[in-house]
Amino acid sequence: MPGKGLAVFFGMPAPPPRKFAKYPLENKLFHGVIILCGLSVILTGVFMMSRVRTIFFPRNPYLFSDMTWGLMYVLHGLAGVGLIALVMMHVYFGLRPEKRAITKSMIFGWMDRDFYLEEHDPERWKVETASSSPQSNRVEG
Repeated sequence: MPGKGLAVFFGMPAPPPRKFAKYPLENKLFHGVIILCGLSVILTGVFMMSRVRTIFFPRNPYLFSDMTWGLMYVLHGLAGVGLIALVMMHVYFGLRPEKRAITKSMIFGWMDRDFYLEEHDPERWKVETASSSPQSNRVEG
């Protein structure tokens, strides 16, 4: 429906957004940034190893220009500091009270059915109950 976005812009009521399936968008983006930082540190570190004599590479400090080496050192440092900051954020947000159910589900491998139904869309993430009893309050998936 093309006019729906325009109606929302002008303050008309809109339907609530869909619930997430298994992983929310912010979790996917966070882990994508972790991967980018990690790959940046690894790649720049491998290139930086060529400036010193190692068992892997012969020494070649002239592989890149001085400008490129400078950018490489800056990118390596920023990505390293970024990884440390991201790990600190990961621990902080994992310990927050409203995220405790998610942290508990990562440790034990199951979550309460009430939390599952409140936070996730059962149509998009099908799970089975933890036991054969229909009264079970745990879901695994």
